[in-house]
Amino acid sequence: MKRLAFWATIAFIYPLSLLPFSILYLISDTLFLIVYYLLGYRKKVVSQNLQMAFPDMPIAEREKVAKQFYRNLCDLIMEGIKLTTISKKELQKRIIVSNREVCDQLYHEGRSLITTLGHCGNWEMAGLAASYELKHHSIAIYRPLKNPFFDRFIKKTRGRFGMELVAHNRSRQILSQLDKETRAYHFITDQSPIKATSAHWTTFLNQDTAIFMGTEKVAKMTNMPVLYLKILRTKRGHYSVEIQEVSMNPQSNRLYEITEIHTRLLEENIKQQPDNWLWSHRRWKKKREVVMVKTPAA
Repeated sequence: MKRLAFWATIAFIYPLSLLPFSILYLISDTLFLIVYYLLGYRKKVVSQNLQMAFPDMPIAEREKVAKQFYRNLCDLIMEGIKLTTISKKELQKRIIVSNREVCDQLYHEGRSLITTLGHCGNWEMAGLAASYELKHHSIAIYRPLKNPFFDRFIKKTRGRFGMELVAHNRSRQILSQLDKETRAYHFITDQSPIKATSAHWTTFLNQDTAIFMGTEKVAKMTNMPVLYLKILRTKRGHYSVEIQEVSMNPQSNRLYEITEIHTRLLEENIKQQPDNWLWSHRRWKKKREVVMVKTPAA
């Protein structure tokens, strides 16, 4: 069944990916009407998330942000299909990277680096662009899909321009090979950690939030510089990626400092374009555990 589901999906996706963006966006417009008005996909989740994140924002403005988010989401779906066959030349027109000089300097110094990013804009497109924009060999740490056929397909399509996808349970093995070449490790840091007890808790978008600590742990262990990729939508189907410094010498940073810095940069990124973040995921489903301390009897 898994094999059948895979080939049926490919038979649907591949011909679509060959269509020009103009046609894909017409399909996206139709998809928006279905997702937003007919299905109402996760409308309650999106509305609650926006209300919690922006309690002072007028209701009418939050509704406007939510509606635009759904338009963006449908565009992301069609853009994701297009990434299956998109040419490098076409991609270069749609992703503009600034402040790449900091990465070039680290490469010439023979230093590997870490980038952090969130689910802003088209993060998949930005990942593909990083494959050729950076001189470093790009490695994305990810969680493999349950369907092995789809997993191999994703690794192949996302690796078309040099990006290597590495399963999270192999990250230690990959990190042990740092001396072989200069690498850029890419971490998406706005996902909810599996174990909230081992996460760093902070205030993010007005919410008590558990933040994945893996990025900081790897950075302090290896002293690899940490950079944040700020992704903004400049117009439909076009994005800018600004490389921002988080820490150039992680071992000199205090505990949680790196995590706090890249979290604040992500927060600013979201506030600049609220409709550009993935509001449909349940980011705040985990709650901080309250440890009860017993007071000794008098």
